[in-house]
Amino acid sequence: MSSANVGWMFYKEVFEKLEDNAYPRDMKRVNKDILDSTLVQYDYPKGSHHAIKLTTTYPGLVVGSGYTHALKDEKENFNFGFFFDHTTGMPIIPGSTVKGVLRSMFGQNKNEKYKEEKEKLIDALLPQNARGKVKSIKEAIFEGVNSDDTQQSTYERDIFLDAFVISREKKLLADDTITPHKNPFKDPVPNRMLKIASDIEICFAFELHDFYDGDSMVLSAEEKEKLFLDLLLWNGIGAKTNVGYGQLNLFLTEEQKAEVEREEEKRKAEEKANADRERSEDKETKRRELEAKQKADREAKKSKANEGINTLLKCNTLAEGFKLLKDSFGKNPNPTKEQKEIILAFKKQHKKLSKGNQKTFKKYGVS
Repeated sequence: MSSANVGWMFYKEVFEKLEDNAYPRDMKRVNKDILDSTLVQYDYPKGSHHAIKLTTTYPGLVVGSGYTHALKDEKENFNFGFFFDHTTGMPIIPGSTVKGVLRSMFGQNKNEKYKEEKEKLIDALLPQNARGKVKSIKEAIFEGVNSDDTQQSTYERDIFLDAFVISREKKLLADDTITPHKNPFKDPVPNRMLKIASDIEICFAFELHDFYDGDSMVLSAEEKEKLFLDLLLWNGIGAKTNVGYGQLNLFLTEEQKAEVEREEEKRKAEEKANADRERSEDKETKRRELEAKQKADREAKKSKANEGINTLLKCNTLAEGFKLLKDSFGKNPNPTKEQKEIILAFKKQHKKLSKGNQKTFKKYGVS
């Protein structure tokens, strides 16, 4: 993995000429070095005491794509620019970009679309004692204007520092392709671009101050930090956020990740236990319902058999009696002892019985 100045490689080395009018030097190799780059060791900005650590999600984060970076007819080239720190060559998100993104979430002007909805969102994210003061908080944070319309001094203003990567021993950058179409059904134009890879930790750093309304503190510096965290998680940052780039998750240490995994395993185990219990309860409920239905069917069958057997002796012919028995007992007759005695009495009413008649009576337990 490379730890050279990636910004220099991207904007300088890739365009170097071996001689006038020559092609760029070994662009494929240079681009590979760019994509293999890892973190250059450096410290947090000195004096920064408000830091939010977040992690990029798939497909990654794009910043600085508006800068020019192209060579005509060069397939290996990245077609969009990127933003790098001049000294370290590391990808950064300028503090002005961070400030602009957060400011846009407050609503820029009175004619802006969704301004009212944005203000309602901010108000909902504020602590209780700061509710209803979105406008004055916005002016204090982004314009440096106090609640009494006086201008803040330089030392009182909130400062938005550059956000920088802190992932170590990881490839920081990846390439991607977007394919605009002049016609939605033909002639795609693939454009290669550079992005911060997914699962890369980024530190957003601020110098924040408490916000006062008169003599009362309305919003502490820590509460501002929490507000910024919520907005970054809500909105994301960088280019192409509308197609999924620039979305962020909370940064977790290895211990925290392990704890999250344990909690997830615990949650899944509880869900499985609950599902198993519900299945068991459902199975027991169905068993009871089936038993109740079977009992009701037996009772109904018994009642029907009793009704039929009580009129059996009134039948004048064997055919009429056999039909009554069949209707009363169904295909699998199982008459009680008392019912068998009535069937036997019916049999004795008829002297001449064929073998088929004998077989029918035997089916009902009467010999």
